[in-house]
Amino acid sequence: LINLTAGMLVLRRNEKDFIMRKQLKYQTKLLNNYDIFSQNLQQSTLSPELQLQLQAKMDIYKTAFLLLSNNYTTLGMTAAEGLQGTMREAAHSTESVFAEIDQHLTEKVTAKNDGIKAKLLYLSAGFILFTLFVVLLITMTIISRLNLLKYHLSEVALSSGDLSIALKIGGRDELTEISLLFNQFVHNLKQTFSNLPTYS
Repeated sequence: LINLTAGMLVLRRNEKDFIMRKQLKYQTKLLNNYDIFSQNLQQSTLSPELQLQLQAKMDIYKTAFLLLSNNYTTLGMTAAEGLQGTMREAAHSTESVFAEIDQHLTEKVTAKNDGIKAKLLYLSAGFILFTLFVVLLITMTIISRLNLLKYHLSEVALSSGDLSIALKIGGRDELTEISLLFNQFVHNLKQTFSNLPTYS
């Protein structure tokens, strides 16, 4: 019985070492020690019936351990083996894919930004040109009306005191107001001169 108890403890230690260290040599050790345990069980003083019961239970234990160790092997004893290795390779392969996608997106964003900058530049240039055109148009309009006002004022000034001449500038701006005020001023002068007594 001492040999059987010691044999079971050795099997459990092999099992623990396999789970902790994940090395196949502990699986081999467990299977060898299992055979030794079976031999010791057959040579023990236990009754044949009890030996069969114990052997059946130990067979279940062996089957469960082999299933566990095979699953560990499938999963991968290290990060580079089994399913872990496959997942690691897949992760590394996706890194290059993500790098290509990132580069592609960066190029797309850069091209889009360049297009937006070009459009903004064209719009700014168009707005500046439009503004210059409007300013030039307003300036030319003001200059032409000032020239017209100058012409009428010169006509009044050089007409030998003819107060019947009036400025004729239409519109709704300040020049029109100046023309109306000037015409009113000339009209008032004309009224004043007409009211002066005459001496013969």
